[in-house]
Amino acid sequence: EFLKNNSFDPCVIFDENSHSRKYKVPKSFGFNVSISEAEFEDLDTQIGDVVRFLKKECRELKRLEEFADIETVSVDFAISKPGEEIAVWTRSFPPELLVLLGSLGIKLEFTIWPNSDQC
Repeated sequence: EFLKNNSFDPCVIFDENSHSRKYKVPKSFGFNVSISEAEFEDLDTQIGDVVRFLKKECRELKRLEEFADIETVSVDFAISKPGEEIAVWTRSFPPELLVLLGSLGIKLEFTIWPNSDQC
């Protein structure tokens, strides 16, 4: 219902129609919106794209948070895993991003993917 009245262009929608023989019908409904086309290695560009998206879509994101039966809203950064020779690896997120996410009640997530050289 939410997607009928906004500018979001979901790349994935999870609902009772999004199943096949391999997968069960989801217990919850949802959608994914691609915010950045930056490579997994380019976290700085991803962060910039997300900050711009959050500022532009602030009103719609607040409306989404208030929409009936919303359990969670999150931003998930896709990050490539460094080579095996790296013992300790850190990534940081700027305060501007964290403040925006917090003010909108949005969780910060990141998914670490193998580097294409490691596959």
